[in-house]
Amino acid sequence: WAYLEVRGWSAKNLGTSLPAAQIARTVADLEPDTIFLVQTLLSQLEDALETINMIRTQSPHCRIVIGGRGTRAAASILEQAEAIVVNDFDEACRILEGRE
Repeated sequence: WAYLEVRGWSAKNLGTSLPAAQIARTVADLEPDTIFLVQTLLSQLEDALETINMIRTQSPHCRIVIGGRGTRAAASILEQAEAIVVNDFDEACRILEGRE
């Protein structure tokens, strides 16, 4: 998250391996414009989709950006869930700042 702060974002690290419901509740409480998720393994796809769906339900205007090794093979599935799939934070910033 330090990279995002250097780029001018106000960022909070929520931690790792949090349950989908806890992430969605925190997003609803903090009301961020964007949340960045990391999926390191393809086997985490169902958890990622559950998290995305819970965030969408509670915070429909929050942009969801997801990256990590596990997203590469599942990019189209994640995009169908209305997540922005990226390779790294730099690409995410370019997309969100309208430069890509």
